[in-house]
Amino acid sequence: MSKNPPHEDKLCYGEDLREEPLSHRFTLVYLMDMYQKSGKGAAFFNTFFDKLAGTDQLRKDIIAGKTEAQIRDSWQNELEAYKVIRAKYLLY
Repeated sequence: MSKNPPHEDKLCYGEDLREEPLSHRFTLVYLMDMYQKSGKGAAFFNTFFDKLAGTDQLRKDIIAGKTEAQIRDSWQNELEAYKVIRAKYLLY
């Protein structure tokens, strides 16, 4: 615990995730909500975000204001192609 937290006495819009199941702690909706609440616009995303996401497309879609459904739908073609490649490696 820091003796001098960087956001001490500042209004923050975090959420208490301690009671949430692990699978719900980080979702696309949560990310999009935090982006909106931050008020930072594109500055919300640091340079490492694109590496974590795999491409810059997720960042661009969020900045463009796409909905969760639109973003998830944009993944479908690549997910289907991956499933075809993956199938030959499944043991059962």
